[in-house]
Amino acid sequence: MLDLGAGSGRHSAFLAEHGFDVTAVDIQPAPLPGIQPKPAFRTLQQDVRDYVPGFKYDIVIATMLLHFFSKAEGSKVIDKIKMATKIGGLNVLTVLTEKNSNAVRPHLFAENELRDHYQTGWKLLLYEECLGRPFFSKAKQRLVRQHRAALIAERILTVRSNV
Repeated sequence: MLDLGAGSGRHSAFLAEHGFDVTAVDIQPAPLPGIQPKPAFRTLQQDVRDYVPGFKYDIVIATMLLHFFSKAEGSKVIDKIKMATKIGGLNVLTVLTEKNSNAVRPHLFAENELRDHYQTGWKLLLYEECLGRPFFSKAKQRLVRQHRAALIAERILTVRSNV
C-alpha cells in the first residue's frame, strides 16, 4: 500500500498494524512524528510530485493532499497514482472543493473534477461530494467542517498516461 502525502502517518500506521505492507511518502522528515518504522512500514521523505514509485501497489491513497498543488501539478500526481496501481487495485482520494468559500489553497476542486479523472479504465466504488465530519482546527481554535470530494476507485484496465 502506498500513502502519498502521509502527513502524521495516521492512516499508514493503522493499515500497517492491520497487516498491510505500507510505504508512506511525505515531504516531512522521516520517520513521521510518533511513528516507528517497521519492516512492513517504510517512510520516505520526498515531495510526492518528485516521487517515482518503484512498482505497482494494491492500494494507493492520497487524502487531503491534492488541493495543495496547482491544478496541473495535481493532475500529474493523479496520473502517477493511477499508474502506480495494479489492475484490481484501489485508489482512495479526498480533496477540498470550491464550495469551501474561505479556504485558501492553490487548487480547490470543481464539482465532479476528481471523478472525471477516473472515467476510463476505472470502476467507481464510491464518489461523493459533501461536508466532511467536524474536526478541531488548531489554527481557528474551533470545530470546522469542510466540503470535500471523496473517491474510491478500482483499476480495471491498463490505460496509457502522460506521466
